[in-house]
Amino acid sequence: TASSIGSDACLPVNVTHFDQSHGFQSKNEQDSWICFDFKNCRVVPTNYHIKSYNGGCSSSWHHPKTWVIEGKSDENGKFENLDGKSDCSILNSNSVSHIFEINNPEGKEFRYIRMRQTAPNGANFHILAICSFEIYGSLIE
Repeated sequence: TASSIGSDACLPVNVTHFDQSHGFQSKNEQDSWICFDFKNCRVVPTNYHIKSYNGGCSSSWHHPKTWVIEGKSDENGKFENLDGKSDCSILNSNSVSHIFEINNPEGKEFRYIRMRQTAPNGANFHILAICSFEIYGSLIE
């Protein structure tokens, strides 16, 4: 799911299809997010992978630079912070991939993992735009 969807071509599910060029884009709204629900399973996350969107003609396009990764154990719980980046330039180009560490020393299990943009992107908008997103760790069924 997502906080909003920028267009019919840029759906949240696109970030799980690693062989296509369409990614996900939210509307220009503060605190835009994309969330992954593992339904009846739980994940013990250790890392996450983001591939920047392949759009725009400059490095200052809508690439994320400030975000948090959050986890929540159940539908009624609260999200807790697993990682955060502030003014990060790693994804500031088209189709750049990077693996980031998650802070989960106690090995907590989560049903939901969410990426939430907490400040404007490289183009100074609140659009969250990514091509793909992966979670690494253990899946508990």
